[in-house]
Amino acid sequence: MGVCREPLPEPGAEFRHVRVADLAAFLANPCRFFLERRLRLRLQAQDTGDVEEEELFGLDALARYGLEDELLGQLIAASEPGEVVEAARWRWAAAGRLPLGEPGRAEHAGVAQYAAWLREKLVHAVGPGLKTVTADLAIGPFRLTGTVQVQPRGGVMRWRAGKLRPPDRLRTWVEHLVAQAMGKGGESGLLGEGEKPEKVTKLPLLAGFRYQPVEDPTVALGGLLEQYWKGLAQPLRFFPRSSMAYAEKMFGAAEADEGGSGGGGADRDRARCGAGTTAQFEQRCAGRPGQVEGQSSLPAGESQDRHIAYCFRGIENPLNAEFFDLAWTLLKPLLECERKEKEQP
Repeated sequence: MGVCREPLPEPGAEFRHVRVADLAAFLANPCRFFLERRLRLRLQAQDTGDVEEEELFGLDALARYGLEDELLGQLIAASEPGEVVEAARWRWAAAGRLPLGEPGRAEHAGVAQYAAWLREKLVHAVGPGLKTVTADLAIGPFRLTGTVQVQPRGGVMRWRAGKLRPPDRLRTWVEHLVAQAMGKGGESGLLGEGEKPEKVTKLPLLAGFRYQPVEDPTVALGGLLEQYWKGLAQPLRFFPRSSMAYAEKMFGAAEADEGGSGGGGADRDRARCGAGTTAQFEQRCAGRPGQVEGQSSLPAGESQDRHIAYCFRGIENPLNAEFFDLAWTLLKPLLECERKEKEQP
């Protein structure tokens, strides 16, 4: 991979001033945030030198998600959705983001159908009146500022045009705590695509999470901000997917244990959950029987993330005791307030 360096920022008191969006971006990938925001170092994806010689006849998953997410945001803000959909088709075709001719029209129709479906679900779930409010919170040595979108009944609502991931949950959690600390209390929500399609329409089911009000949101925000500060000095051993997997397993083990406190089985549960998380972190995309060669439905482990790999190069096992302690400390408060909703058509 290539490396692109930019000048280092001057250290100073401004680092105590944290934006809500930066705190969420940090938790989504602390290693990437450390490299790009603190060191001004950008890792470039490996250039294979191959030139695309085939005409585009269909969209891959990433390109489709980009169009769906873009169109969804425009539909939510639009007064005339039909005009937005048609304008998007011409704009994407002109930019080469759609195949030519009939394949392009078919791809656009699929994207538009999905975005319109999700918009309808979001409008029904949220209702009218989402309001953008400005936060300015003093939390210990930090000043946290930014904007969040608050529902009329309180709490925030976020969505994603795709399956929900740990970074989506972490971003919603940050904004939920900010809204609570501002006195805009209430239940927050996160909506996205479920795992299975609905039998009749073939569209995906709607999945989501709800976040209950927090008794003292400034305490939880203070803990996140302290880790943010540490993560500006050195890469943090917090990897969203692996950390969430470990914390969820530990949380389930604690709930299953009598009294929900972990009891005498806590060390045993930690070892079992830790072993499973390590395997997931290091997992390779190995093909399964019956699949096309070189393709797999298995997700790559986070060890293959180029930012994590660069920050922890030469370290035999990044998932040490610090990793497990940090995952549990940061994510236990989230899991205590989070409720997964049953998938709906």
